[in-house]
Amino acid sequence: MNLTQLLQPLPKEWIIHSASGDPDITSVACDSRKVSEGALFFAIKGLVSDGSIFIPEAIRKGASAVVSEEPEPSKIPIPWIQVKSIRKVMASCSDHLLGYPSRRIRLTGITGTNGKTTVAHILDNIFSRKSPSLLLGTVKTSLGSLREEAGLTTPESIDLHLLLERAIKMGIQHGVMEVSSHALAFDRVYGMLFPTAVFTNLTTDHLDFHKTMEEYFSVKSLLFEPSYNQGLQNAVVNRDDPFGERLAGIIPVSVFTYGLTSSADIFPSSIDSGIKGISMQLETPWGRHAVESTLCGKHNIYNIMAAFGAALAQDISPEQALYGIKSLQTVPGRFQRLDLDLPWSVVLDYAHTPDALKNVLKLARSVCDRRVICVFGCGGDRDKSKRPEMARIGVSNSDIAIITSDNPRTEDPEKIIEDMTRGITDYISDREWEVITDRRSAITRALEIAEAGDLVLLAGKGHEDYQILGTGKIPFNEELIVKEILCSQ
Repeated sequence: MNLTQLLQPLPKEWIIHSASGDPDITSVACDSRKVSEGALFFAIKGLVSDGSIFIPEAIRKGASAVVSEEPEPSKIPIPWIQVKSIRKVMASCSDHLLGYPSRRIRLTGITGTNGKTTVAHILDNIFSRKSPSLLLGTVKTSLGSLREEAGLTTPESIDLHLLLERAIKMGIQHGVMEVSSHALAFDRVYGMLFPTAVFTNLTTDHLDFHKTMEEYFSVKSLLFEPSYNQGLQNAVVNRDDPFGERLAGIIPVSVFTYGLTSSADIFPSSIDSGIKGISMQLETPWGRHAVESTLCGKHNIYNIMAAFGAALAQDISPEQALYGIKSLQTVPGRFQRLDLDLPWSVVLDYAHTPDALKNVLKLARSVCDRRVICVFGCGGDRDKSKRPEMARIGVSNSDIAIITSDNPRTEDPEKIIEDMTRGITDYISDREWEVITDRRSAITRALEIAEAGDLVLLAGKGHEDYQILGTGKIPFNEELIVKEILCSQ
């Protein structure tokens, strides 16, 4: 496809200047390391680096043209296109070049602060009962039986379109995608069609980026706006969440709400929940259904309702949906009990927001015979406002809390912990807690003091097998670390 043809569908006001020349374009890239002969290179100025400095490398590797929000420099040897909204242009061009793959696979997009991964895994298990499906999220990317390590929760638009095209060539008809607020803010999913969109909840997170909850909500809402998600047909929304209730009232397509009371379209008329899982009678627009799951906890009641509603809104049979829910044994890093020959339990969970930590500690309390020992921290270079709340929830809902490092990134771990614990003794006096900055040492301490009937909860890392120090990653697989510590004791 030549450059003129590739740019032709774009709104005229997006293009500020287009230099002469009409080369053939064979691919689209925003990473100079991925440039090949005939590529259209997008020089994006990001939060950390400026793609403009990689233009010479892209040209050396065979780029046919450059797209930038900056004016054309002198002596550039290939066509230069100056645009507004470069990420929208990049998403549109990669989509066009690959023949609009999201129009050829039925996608479900899931957004919200907590629960996205679990809802996505349940839906993937439902869809894959009949045929292979695509799962793209925080824990992993899978195309049928093919598994790949996940990077960003939602990759860049170019990578997304390439993944969709691969899925289509494999005969996959259904896809499930976790859609992060960053993906929406940075237009990674711009132009993609999500006929069904799910909203789980909105709690304090990412306020270092979004600044306010209203801005955070506004960005999340994009997935439910037909002007942004032009394929939207059905929305499945948590009515018990205040932001979800607001959202349900402004979505201009079919909305199916879920919650714990009869004011929602999907709600349980009876619930039996315990350590062995959840059994409930769900009242739905498609009739009453007996639902069984090995997942535990109140938060998973919501996740199951979201997935069930999203499946049936797409004409999946109740039988297929119920079997998919029942047959999912676990979600990696989500209240994952380690298989250990111990008189106490060790559980891994990804909980890294105040709401998620509260939910998983309530679940731990409900299934624990004696004490809950919780190891947790807060990530660096992220929303600092949630740190005191994380400490308050972690300490007040545990019998013994050990505050430690998470992914400190470029921050001093001790400074992060200071932010968490400042003033904690003013409002919590009846709980035992301590600080151990080194996470491995904190885990060791938790295992040393655990006794028969206790539950040791390692919160914040979940499925992650690394820790981010500075700008790099070091291996940190908590399941392996626990086994190493136990072997050495």
